[in-house]
Amino acid sequence: TDHHWAPLGAFYAAREFARTAGLPFAGIEDYDRKCVKRYVGSMYGYSKDVAVKNAPEDFIFYVPKDSSYVTEYTRYKINSDYRIEKEYPAEVGNLIYYYPHGSSLAYCSYLGSDGRITKISTNVRNGRHLLILKDSFGNPLPAFLLSSFQTVHVVDCRYFDKSMKKLVRENGVTDILFAN
Repeated sequence: TDHHWAPLGAFYAAREFARTAGLPFAGIEDYDRKCVKRYVGSMYGYSKDVAVKNAPEDFIFYVPKDSSYVTEYTRYKINSDYRIEKEYPAEVGNLIYYYPHGSSLAYCSYLGSDGRITKISTNVRNGRHLLILKDSFGNPLPAFLLSSFQTVHVVDCRYFDKSMKKLVRENGVTDILFAN
């Protein structure tokens, strides 16, 4: 019922990316499987087709068992034209958000939102720093790359109006993943 990747699809994409980059990768057994029942995703909002609304599904998502990472967000206030009006100071937050059964927001279980810059610091010490340039399709990817990179930076290109070159340089980015 949603136009985005299912989290398991993002797991497979992340695994292939890590393999190609020559990095270690945690298996699906290193995640706790969670479920939001009666999920109706974005396709109902786009189509208003009652058949979609009447066919809810289980939204299955995966939570890293290893919690030795820190997630920082720089939030934006975005206006109705999708332009940034204000940037807030960075703050520590959750990588995974939990929604009740029946919530249409379950896809936001990863990162919680699109309109912010995310930096995830892990306990991996390999000198590899990833930048994921994404739209909402890329939201689940960072959770699956925590065992592969020292830091994972996430930027939704639709809301980023700064210098990408400066972000890469200041954060020592060694790898870039486009996820659209």
